Amino acid sequence: MAANLGGFEIARLQCRQFLLSHDVELPTLGVFELVLEECVTNTLQYGYADTGLRWIELHVVVEESSLELRIEDDAAAFDPMVPPDPVLPNNLDEARVGGLGLLMIRRSTERLGYERRDGRNQLVARIARRH
Repeated sequence: MAANLGGFEIARLQCRQFLLSHDVELPTLGVFELVLEECVTNTLQYGYADTGLRWIELHVVVEESSLELRIEDDAAAFDPMVPPDPVLPNNLDEARVGGLGLLMIRRSTERLGYERRDGRNQLVARIARRH
């Protein structure tokens, strides 16, 4: 996908159609889209210092009990397992907008793996299918 919001929207719709054509359940599809959106928008917002044309590779594998999402990009190195979970507010008055994306990704996946290889980020997220 082109590394911009337009490219993301096209890729999201293509992933959705692919998953629906493979009988992926709507609750699982919702979790997949949440993880995809958080991962890609974080990369777009924080990973690129310039505005030149870049590409993000997405690979989706449908298995009987899970989905595997692999994302590869040449953005700045970022291991999503390194930052600690944020401290959650005690009430709505203490809550602020944003800052929970990594926590949502971590809690929505069965497994999350990261590797930096040859100047590229490689993220693998495994999402349980909810039958």
